[in-house]
Amino acid sequence: MSNLILNSFPVEVYPTKLLLPSVEFKSWEASTAEKNKKYSKFLTHRHSRALTSDQQTIRLVLLSGPAPPAEIRNEEIDIGDEPKVARVLIENALSSHLGLQGMIIKKGRFEFVALRRVEASTGRLIHLHSGIS
Repeated sequence: MSNLILNSFPVEVYPTKLLLPSVEFKSWEASTAEKNKKYSKFLTHRHSRALTSDQQTIRLVLLSGPAPPAEIRNEEIDIGDEPKVARVLIENALSSHLGLQGMIIKKGRFEFVALRRVEASTGRLIHLHSGIS
């Protein structure tokens, strides 16, 4: 049983190098302010990048949403080097697909939950759902 994998399936993302709009900030706080103000309609991902041993920037990557502002430059991002970007893209693609299949999608702080109402539970007070997280 050394190869037992539960609730998992392989996903291949191609291409592995994506040209995505991104913005650099000097601090996490500055990126949060701009993310909430200027980029609230975008699906984003943020991560820190080391420039030198004692200096870093915060990169805000725009993954989907409306057309990005003209001043934002596109940057090549290798999802092999940034697996969290791939995770966000896969989670959103899968949740969108399940939503199109009629499932209710709820986004929590750490996960997406896709639910489908169990038809046998037509009571007025209790409704049962089955789903995946």
